[in-house]
Amino acid sequence: MRWSGFLAAAVLAGAWVHALSTPSAALEVPRQGHAEAYLGGLARGANYKVSPVVRSDGLMRIFIVDTTYGQFQVNGLDLMRTRIRELKAIEALERMLQSDVFIQEVRATLQQLGVPADSVSCFVDNRFYTPVDLLLISRALARLRANNTKAFIDRVAEASGRDIAFFQRRRAELLANRSGELGGIADFITVAGFPINRTRNGNIVAAFPFDEIAWTEIPERTFNAATSEMRRSGARITPIFATSGAVTPMAAREIEKLGWKVVQLK
Repeated sequence: MRWSGFLAAAVLAGAWVHALSTPSAALEVPRQGHAEAYLGGLARGANYKVSPVVRSDGLMRIFIVDTTYGQFQVNGLDLMRTRIRELKAIEALERMLQSDVFIQEVRATLQQLGVPADSVSCFVDNRFYTPVDLLLISRALARLRANNTKAFIDRVAEASGRDIAFFQRRRAELLANRSGELGGIADFITVAGFPINRTRNGNIVAAFPFDEIAWTEIPERTFNAATSEMRRSGARITPIFATSGAVTPMAAREIEKLGWKVVQLK
């Protein structure tokens, strides 16, 4: 959207400067159009549907696209055609990934990590995960090679929405990519219903790819529950909360009051 706006501004800059120096004329309302008039049969595909009504801002036609991955706005006919080509390529890739070869790789990888077949099946059968998600999560966990991977798979298999499934994929990749920084993740342990980690030297680490932690009801309840459970278990170490996102000053203070160390991953 910003790029198309910038290009239009660059092309029309001279005309706008001239217009500003002359009396304004009456303005017109851009005409609406129909998606099929611009895209023909490409207005609908296996993993997307373009909204029938196409607006205009006076420069670009504005398309609204519902896809398997969410709703998007696309500004400009040429960009819309490009997005359609990309969506078709993704759909073809996902068909390929749904073949037995790729699903067998996911199953084999997780079973080599000690995850029981029934747990793997629950994960693979969750349709909120795309084939790409399944493959990337299994490969990330293979790089991590942590004990008790079953605890993680059992939790992520419960994903009840596309946003949660994508978050779990990001978390698996975060753990694999940042294990060294966190002291070397050795295994998964379940605390207050969440699979977090223990490092090689025995530290407890809860690492999540949040955008920003603010001290609202959800983190307050979660951290209190996790802290209480660890205290009941007799843990004497300082647990680490690590995140790739921001942490507000208030959230950092409250988390540290509960005995956690806050680490922001850069």
